[in-house]
Amino acid sequence: MSPDIDIVIDDLTIGRVQRTLLQRDLQPSPDQGPRLHWLSETQVDVPAPWQDVAAERRRRLAALLAAMAGDLGDRPLVWLDGAVVFDGDPGDPLGDEAVPIRALAERRLGLQAVMVINPSAADADAMRNRAHRLRDEPFHVAADAVLEAAPLPAGWQALPYRHPDRGAVIDCRLFHSRPWYRATAPAAAVWEAKLMAALDRGEIDRADLEADVAAGLLRPSILFQVDH
Repeated sequence: MSPDIDIVIDDLTIGRVQRTLLQRDLQPSPDQGPRLHWLSETQVDVPAPWQDVAAERRRRLAALLAAMAGDLGDRPLVWLDGAVVFDGDPGDPLGDEAVPIRALAERRLGLQAVMVINPSAADADAMRNRAHRLRDEPFHVAADAVLEAAPLPAGWQALPYRHPDRGAVIDCRLFHSRPWYRATAPAAAVWEAKLMAALDRGEIDRADLEADVAAGLLRPSILFQVDH
């Protein structure tokens, strides 16, 4: 993936194990691949009228609007939900460089697994102005705002299963589809292979697994699988 792209990863609901696996997929080495920004570590200003909304929800939407407004930088940016699994190389996320926003058919703010934002597109000013206006709206209005977005490139069209010709990103946002919670999840075999490889490389150890299990972010059966 191009090093000229930033990726903001919503890691608010994932543990250190899934975070490590995503980092390996997106950035094989610190000096290779795009720059990664974890939402839990990204400074964002939350509009005052949203203070009565759950912290996780208001932080997520505020960060997404900041990305659309260009506050997170002037490079192309991929907004990525942390509850995804990569199965192969999705390729170039930008697609048509003239398009400011690329997203899935579901375009309500904060709900799509992948969104690509190009602040240098010809009409990106309209995107930025819209983001600024939405910050002044009540949370539910901003969260339900419909974006005018072009379709994502095929490799980034996140689906709940691996389609042979439509994408390399598996959408695991529903609880039953998260392989770190359910051994029967569609992406379980792919995810478990990545986990075992990370254990072999020393990128994850048993203490990491136990910490995520204790935090309720990893199924206990993983410990049994690792031991056997």
